[in-house]
Amino acid sequence: MVMPSVMTLAVATIAAILLSQPAAAEVRAFAAIQYMALDPPAPGAEKIHADISRALRSWRRLAASADTVPEKWRRQFARCAVRTDIPAPAVLALECADVDGTYIGTKRFTSARGWREWLLRQLSVPHPDARPLHATRYVQVELDGRRFADDRHGFRAYVENLLRAGGLTVVKSTEGLPSEELERGFLKISLRPLIGGSGTEIFDVNSVSSIVTIDSAGRPVRHFIGSTGTFLKLEGALGRDGLRAAVEQFLEAWREDAVIYDPAMRISRP
Repeated sequence: MVMPSVMTLAVATIAAILLSQPAAAEVRAFAAIQYMALDPPAPGAEKIHADISRALRSWRRLAASADTVPEKWRRQFARCAVRTDIPAPAVLALECADVDGTYIGTKRFTSARGWREWLLRQLSVPHPDARPLHATRYVQVELDGRRFADDRHGFRAYVENLLRAGGLTVVKSTEGLPSEELERGFLKISLRPLIGGSGTEIFDVNSVSSIVTIDSAGRPVRHFIGSTGTFLKLEGALGRDGLRAAVEQFLEAWREDAVIYDPAMRISRP
């Protein structure tokens, strides 16, 4: 019998959390897309269009149109165009709009192969309330689960320091934050260290750690999974490695979302 990988188990665990949440009224970010349809390819974009179509089909994310998508996922449908007629250094762009034709964003790639890892990360788990992260200014860190409730490895302080170094303000509570900051500029960072794996109470191997970002209303917004390979390490060291990898993904998304979701970066014009 083939056993699922630790990464697969981690994704499945977080998917169960996110699927229990109601869908947003509109798709606000690529990570909210459950099904995607591609416009016909422009001249010169046929090969990359076919490659992306095959990948979406293998991930079970490709749809012919909104009408072919189950009703419960209709609000998480997007129609996207694969663009190669863009200025250097970008060689490829993916531009999407939601089921009503409202513009979502444009992601540019400087490599013809760079789209695969990025797109899989966005679509691996549905995030009904996913939103762009670049407006975030304040974060609050919490530990999830009972295994490390005592925070014996100092995971919370470790992640707080990483977030401060990345340019965010870490708060202990939301008291005193203006309502507009709570709505757009605040996220709770929920830590899930050492999911899966095996070992003892001291050593651990083949685990991943993740962070789930949660808005002020308690809705999961985005999640990031940090894998550290299959090395046997001290439990605390492995947890810090995984959390650092997840935080680095979050900070990267926080910075690049300012470009992806900037209406000025739109290629096609309404």
